[in-house]
Amino acid sequence: MLAGISSHRKWWYKTGPILLKLMTSSNYSIERQHQYLEYYARVIIPFLGPYPQVVRSSLTRSGLPVEFSANYQQHGKQPTVRIAFEPLAEREEFLSTLLELVLKGFDSRLWDTVSQSIHLDATEKAILQEIKINDTLLRAQILFGIEFVGDGAILVKAYVFPGLKCKISRQSSRELLANTVQGLQRQVDCSEVFSMVDCYLQETNSYNPYTFFSWDCIKPSSSRLKLYMCSASMMRAKLEDTWSLGSRLQGPSVEKGLQYLLQLHDHIQIRDRELEMKPPLMWNYEMRSEDPSPLTKIYLPVHGENGLNIATGVAHFMEELGMVDTGKTYLDTIQTYFPIYDLEQTDRLTSWISFAFTEITGLYLSIQYHSSTDNPWAAEEKQQPSLGEL
Repeated sequence: MLAGISSHRKWWYKTGPILLKLMTSSNYSIERQHQYLEYYARVIIPFLGPYPQVVRSSLTRSGLPVEFSANYQQHGKQPTVRIAFEPLAEREEFLSTLLELVLKGFDSRLWDTVSQSIHLDATEKAILQEIKINDTLLRAQILFGIEFVGDGAILVKAYVFPGLKCKISRQSSRELLANTVQGLQRQVDCSEVFSMVDCYLQETNSYNPYTFFSWDCIKPSSSRLKLYMCSASMMRAKLEDTWSLGSRLQGPSVEKGLQYLLQLHDHIQIRDRELEMKPPLMWNYEMRSEDPSPLTKIYLPVHGENGLNIATGVAHFMEELGMVDTGKTYLDTIQTYFPIYDLEQTDRLTSWISFAFTEITGLYLSIQYHSSTDNPWAAEEKQQPSLGEL
């Protein structure tokens, strides 16, 4: 599938087999597996940079610039496989590549607007070359999320990180993001719901240099805007406050979702604590045009936790919520992804578990995995935090 460039072939051999196993366990047809593997090989891998890596990516705790995940839904839908990646080579060309593919539904208009306020211009890049930035997370500017829908469609999500722009422009992350959302108002008007979210984030001092922003690369009026936050606290009180937007979100659906979230938290046995050099608790608030209330999604950091405990907890949680067949086979499924590892002796194969809930769609559970057969940044792993999938 790949010929010519040695780095491309190495990325393929290190990561491709895991992607194939995720699609197989998620019941993708052979036709779709071939389609999506070819897309990964020809479209994404060329942007992962050299192998072995020269630059440690901000995307994952392990430093890899790519992360695979599987999304499970409570009401019996086929799991969806997703790829998050940071383009480390020829970054500016990736959007052009997407436009050339003519993906059904793909729309770059929000990108064009956001890039004007968040991305660096030539002068700012020149200034940055004279400034030494030691913070790996602040070096990231753009990530992409690719969703392989089972019917053959490919959906794209963009993530932007304002840290560098804030450093150069001397704006706070709150100021820059508020201006960005305001600048999008004619295309996707989230002003009312953003006002609610912004009030809570200021009240709790939640804005920080690592706050970031994402959107769906589709028709602007249908796109979701998301603000991502992080915290060193894994206390239950923090989960409860974050989930309910400081009690601004109320009602049966919010209460039921919180009950499920705490149930998941108990199953995977993450202790109430303040995190140190661990991946942080992360969450986002999803905002839609003309919807006055946001939807909360929580990302539980499980990198560094015992692999068997996490997998067992997820399996039991799935069974309790009615996803019986998936839960009963989950341990065996994980073992097929990483056949040479003893789950009881590992602590890095699962990176994040993200959780959302609505009465209409039910439970949403996404599990992000270490996505290579090796770990080239293992020596630095204990010194660096990460942003995680997106």
